Amino acid sequence: MQHISPDRMNFIASTVLTTGLEALLYISHNPLMDIQDVADLSAKMSAASIRAASARSV
Repeated sequence: MQHISPDRMNFIASTVLTTGLEALLYISHNPLMDIQDVADLSAKMSAASIRAASARSV
């Protein structure tokens, strides 16, 4: 994590917060959704964003 610039760290934090908010809004729109499925999807999306943002550029 030492090679991540402050700009990329801000992007990662924003992405995680946005994904979480989107999941909450999605659940509130459809309360019959399985919360575990939405949580799993949100976690996978956040993890993918973090991996992409923390990858070293060549």
